[in-house]
Amino acid sequence: MIPGIGAAIGGFEQAAGAPPAAPITYIGRSQAAASGGTVTYASAPLSAPAADRLVVVVITGESVGNYTTTGVSVGGTALTRWSPGRIQLFTAIVSYFEIYYGIVASGSAPNIVMTTTAERASMDVYCCSGLSATPVDQVSKTSASGTSCAINDVETKVGGALIAGIAAQGTGASVTESWTGTDSVVEDSDQSASMTNTSTAAAHIATTVAATTDDFTFTLSASKTFVGGAISFGP
Repeated sequence: MIPGIGAAIGGFEQAAGAPPAAPITYIGRSQAAASGGTVTYASAPLSAPAADRLVVVVITGESVGNYTTTGVSVGGTALTRWSPGRIQLFTAIVSYFEIYYGIVASGSAPNIVMTTTAERASMDVYCCSGLSATPVDQVSKTSASGTSCAINDVETKVGGALIAGIAAQGTGASVTESWTGTDSVVEDSDQSASMTNTSTAAAHIATTVAATTDDFTFTLSASKTFVGGAISFGP
């Protein structure tokens, strides 16, 4: 073989292969009781400021009776609520789930503020880069019950990201996650007694496959009534 040809061919093959999964970083979780109509994640340690920094906030919580959320902002930048809207369970305690997302180009450690009439809420926060701010898919699971929360047929893209969450009524239920695709699930939070009457969890996948029929499942250690969903993004 002519010297250098093998390396060149190898480099060509690598370049022609599938691009790496998009960078996705779990920033952390904040939980609080609403004070003056707001829940704040103070000085959230986001990834470095960038024109394409996509912030995704998974909201879970509980309230006595119905509630409203008027918005989530990051350092004053308003995020977009996902298309399924507020997913909630109406019993003596209202458990709820929703996702907000948007480009936040500036600010290294901004406050994330949820304006709400709910009593308690938690925020699981993610940062992505190199992705479109328009979701590929948004799939909710509403008012189901049992031990398996199956979020079916979530579309994914090569070099993309998927983020999923759940709110289950009642405490004491730990959660495991699975994905029918080939990519690995990373569990980011699993709070079996995170609030007075609600267990929550959040997880993500750096996606390397374009597909439309893969399913994300949260499996609970005890039968519960729950709400949840998943959102995905691509380049």
